Amino acid sequence: MPKRRDPSRTSKPRGGADEPPRPEQSAVERALERVLERLKPKPPRKGT
Repeated sequence: MPKRRDPSRTSKPRGGADEPPRPEQSAVERALERVLERLKPKPPRKGT
């Protein structure tokens, strides 16, 4: 199975698409998601 054509990682190629998924990247992505959520508050009244 071609690992380069993985739709899971092809979303955002960081550095190199040939590089394997690092556990640190997961932590960074989680932190980014938390920061994004804090930056843009989503009230129950408006979605955008």
